[in-house]
Amino acid sequence: MRKLAFVLIGMVVILSGLWMASRALPPTEQQQQALATLCDPPGFEGSNAFPALWLMPYAVPREEWDTVIAADIAAHLQAWETWTRTNGSLMSGSTAANHYSSLRPDAADRDLFCQSGRGNCLDQVRVDVDAVGELVTRHEPLLDRIEALAEHDFVQDVFPPKLFFPTPAFQVNQYLHTRHALRFVEGRVDEALVDTCDYLLTWRRLGTNSDTLIVRLVGHAQEIHRSAVLLADMLAELPPGYPMPASCQAVKDLPEPDALSICQPLQGEFRSIAASHEAMNQLSNLPSDTLVQHMRKPLHKLLFDGEATNARIASSYGQWCSDDMRDALLADDPAPTLPDPPGRFSFRCLSNVMGCQLSGIGSVHMGAYHVRHLDYGAKRRLLGALIWLQQNAINGDFAEAFDRLPAEFQSETRPLRLDVGDNTLSVPLHNQSETPAFSLPLPGSRAI
Repeated sequence: MRKLAFVLIGMVVILSGLWMASRALPPTEQQQQALATLCDPPGFEGSNAFPALWLMPYAVPREEWDTVIAADIAAHLQAWETWTRTNGSLMSGSTAANHYSSLRPDAADRDLFCQSGRGNCLDQVRVDVDAVGELVTRHEPLLDRIEALAEHDFVQDVFPPKLFFPTPAFQVNQYLHTRHALRFVEGRVDEALVDTCDYLLTWRRLGTNSDTLIVRLVGHAQEIHRSAVLLADMLAELPPGYPMPASCQAVKDLPEPDALSICQPLQGEFRSIAASHEAMNQLSNLPSDTLVQHMRKPLHKLLFDGEATNARIASSYGQWCSDDMRDALLADDPAPTLPDPPGRFSFRCLSNVMGCQLSGIGSVHMGAYHVRHLDYGAKRRLLGALIWLQQNAINGDFAEAFDRLPAEFQSETRPLRLDVGDNTLSVPLHNQSETPAFSLPLPGSRAI
């Protein structure tokens, strides 16, 4: 019996020594470099659109934004502190809901706004122009606020990067396209073109100058699948060569490599993850009221190391900021060679079992975001080519103009495809889960 006790004590001493040696290991050189890259916040300049987006559904005067945002931050932090102690509910919106009128359309009005799943926005408006006109007038305050996003330069969350913090109600920003379509249908063609191109460029700028994936993807959707599609539908009803406003000329500009890289948004994602790990440490230090909580605290400290977990995640995220990934962007490579992820059963994981499991969950999906960004670049190239063809197709001869298309709009890996019979210009997509190609109608193809 004494021998067994000595054996058990010896095993505990050995395991304790191994655990302490594992916990004492510093980040690798590669992890340190990745941490330095991801912890360096982007230096955005100009005006932050986040307050405008956050308070968009409420009639908060602009001069009161800072006061309301400060109240929201305090309220959310208080809700978080309460939740950590009592498992109460977290906040999911703004305190403005209690003090200001709502600008959100009701269910009936939402149904009158253009819906992407119902096809061409111009055709949707034509179903009942008078009703849509009344709708737009009724919601003019909200639509004006959405249009005022053009005054801003970037989007960066102003809330502390804690767990479960909400994001703005991005969906309300889609309603502005209905006003643009209405103006076109009413014959205010030049005004509609200017407004559509301006809003497209607004979301191009905001989506590019952001540090979270959700804003990037929302920006892509607003720019391409809403504004660009609406612009192409307008041009399809106008004769080729119709004079384009100056802002629509800028739509032709091709993206810089940084706009196609997921490095910048991953910086914001990483800061949020690191903050969540710090929050987990805070939870483990709270007073324990039950036996389960008493047991959870030492287990958490034994099996989870926030700093080591951050270093592991940084190595996975940081590889998307490397020169090799930049080369992959320029080569339009949807499946670049990536380093093997750190093992989940290494010596470092002896003192961080939970962290080693958690660190592998999110990183496996980053390749999909890389592909979506490459497809975004291809759609931008298609849109630029469409505008060029609209201006350069002599007598509407798109086949001849397509042969003269500047090289910057073509690609060896994914060449654009002109279908004169179907009156479309298209580009194949890497992500073919929804459709194998993205296409837009040719200018003048629906002109009466």
